[in-house]
Amino acid sequence: RAQALDAFGLAAAANHDWNTAVDALTKAALIESTPRRLCLLARVHACERQWQLAEDRYNDALVLDPDCDMARVGLQQTRVKH
Repeated sequence: RAQALDAFGLAAAANHDWNTAVDALTKAALIESTPRRLCLLARVHACERQWQLAEDRYNDALVLDPDCDMARVGLQQTRVKH
């Protein structure tokens, strides 16, 4: 179920339907929180210019995996943009 929500959220994000993307990816993260899933959610927040929410999700991903390059790079990009 979480993987289906990931796919749905990514499709919504590709269509710039940010609310649907956030909803689907949040539900997926509640089912199974993974660094990748949290980074995807953070990226959607960043696309919406919700910088603090993006930082929070990247930090959540780093708690799960301190070596997660996707989270470290995303966090740095987010900090540069705001």
